[in-house]
Amino acid sequence: YFQVGAGTSGCVVASRLSEANNTRVLVLEAGDEDVPNAVISVPGMYGQAFNTKLDWGFETIPQKQACKSLYNQKSRWPRGKVLGGSSSINALIYTRGSPRDFDLWSQMGATGWNYSEILPFYKKLESSGARDPLKMRGNDGPLRTTMFRELEKSEDFVNAGLELGYKKGDCNGGQFEGFHFVEATMRNGARETASTAYIRPAVRERPNQLHVVVNAQVEKVVFEGKTAVGVTFIKNGIRSFVRARKEVILSAGAVSTPHLLMLSGIGDKRHLSSLNITTIADIPGVGANLQDHFLTFGHFIDVEAKVRSLYDFLARHAMRSLFTLTISFPQRGNTRCGTTFISLIQNDGVICSKPKKYFQHGRQSETKSSRLHHFFNLVNPQFRSTAFNQAKNTKQELLSTFSIAPCLMTPHSSGSIRLKSSDPLEMPLIDPNYLSDPKDVELMVQGIWQIQQLFANSIQSSSSYTTNARTNPGNILPVEDLYKCLVRMETMTSYHPCCTAKMGKDKMAVVDPRLRVYNVQGLRIADASIMPVITSANTQGPCYMIGEKAAHMIKQDWDLLLRN
Repeated sequence: YFQVGAGTSGCVVASRLSEANNTRVLVLEAGDEDVPNAVISVPGMYGQAFNTKLDWGFETIPQKQACKSLYNQKSRWPRGKVLGGSSSINALIYTRGSPRDFDLWSQMGATGWNYSEILPFYKKLESSGARDPLKMRGNDGPLRTTMFRELEKSEDFVNAGLELGYKKGDCNGGQFEGFHFVEATMRNGARETASTAYIRPAVRERPNQLHVVVNAQVEKVVFEGKTAVGVTFIKNGIRSFVRARKEVILSAGAVSTPHLLMLSGIGDKRHLSSLNITTIADIPGVGANLQDHFLTFGHFIDVEAKVRSLYDFLARHAMRSLFTLTISFPQRGNTRCGTTFISLIQNDGVICSKPKKYFQHGRQSETKSSRLHHFFNLVNPQFRSTAFNQAKNTKQELLSTFSIAPCLMTPHSSGSIRLKSSDPLEMPLIDPNYLSDPKDVELMVQGIWQIQQLFANSIQSSSSYTTNARTNPGNILPVEDLYKCLVRMETMTSYHPCCTAKMGKDKMAVVDPRLRVYNVQGLRIADASIMPVITSANTQGPCYMIGEKAAHMIKQDWDLLLRN
């Protein structure tokens, strides 16, 4: 087998395929080695890899409906360019998604992907550190997950939610609804990645069967007729061709996989012809259906904290990196339903991190769909650039800033990825098309109202909170219009692009339910791009599952072929 990409799904596929006797797997990864690197391994340094060599550094085109989108109408899209892919630079959150997400996939034509059929693959990959009385998790898989330690004051938010009528639950266990203490991909206080869980152990155990080449930029898939036979790639300035004996598997991610497909002649014929690329397979769905979770900042809470030393400051502020709260809203006349979550991350030191605690809140209607969630980032917005300057004055009293943001987990809006040119080294044109559907704005406004209810309850329970919610100066606008303006001004990505080479049976589908690319032979895709619709939770967990199921199906198909 020949595989492009050693990201979250790709590491799983490569490792599992190398388990088969008399099988050799070659993986080409555009990024570098992942260890040793404290930016990757220390959870509290999440975000420090952005805009470094560990990050592809993608940017969207200016967004027409989001008038600011944080970066002068552009949005930066960090994606991991390193062994382990985005699992090496993300926020570590591990959630499977709602069972209804996968049942919907099956209804949309992804036969074999309903929740009961994909659940065994979740259990196969997991080594969970969570209490699991209902035996819903895996406990001896390669990927270690750990429950976060509780952040100070987090119970105030949980209690506020309980007062509003929400329950406690377990989003990866039997009780899906309610507030949850959430798992993260951590082992012994360090980040667990697809590389540390899958690739590195496999290379140690099976060095003659699994070969990984880093800093190898793939240019395109090479075809003989309609059959994929290998790829061309550049390493150290030298262009090479490598031939696959069985299959070529693309696991380059939701941006780079459709990019490579189009460069290789698979995509919308009109688009390819405009760039003088010969069409191998006219598949208009390549690069279409781009979906992402997005959020809007605007509500803040300050928590008093006395600081006595630089270490104390970093322990209290630098390593308190993420707080997430999610609330869902039922939508009439739609069967889609999603989980929602509240998360907190806190590290206890500058260099090493101990297990931390996330809590997650999900609420869903049994008959209606839940589309809106609140993703609350509790990192001080100014911390990244000013932390050490602030810490110099170690005796002053400082504040921890908790920002709260509604996050739309199953948006109506979708976008596209297209080629800018036929040059493989030129970045593609990324258009998420955020807020193009007015219903998304309306849902985000509902989320802001819901935030106010939660804040009101949580603040009343503690005198150490100070709210800094956005105000309406001079009451010059109706409140709802002000919130709509806020949504359009402050919307940004949640870093979960997917669905750009979707699985299904309709005319826009790119792969069949066994992940084989339509209208060609010898080519499969296994990464976030194959999702028919985005999952209603962080996409890291589903990407691991996709890798496990993909490897299982590939083995099955080749075993059947050999027997016949």
